Amino acid sequence: PRFTLTRGQVAVQDGEIRTREGHGKFVKRPPMTAVNKALSTWKDLTHPRKVERSGIPASGV
Repeated sequence: PRFTLTRGQVAVQDGEIRTREGHGKFVKRPPMTAVNKALSTWKDLTHPRKVERSGIPASGV
């Protein structure tokens, strides 16, 4: 993202942190939430895979 908002203030803009110390609060969350698991599953299903080719050359000869 180009910027991140927190409490109506710009916290990060173009990769630069723009907050004051003590402005935010850490929210502990468990790793691998349902959204993360769904995204990982989607990536596994849609990533490019190697195509197994037979011995016939692409020219058909």
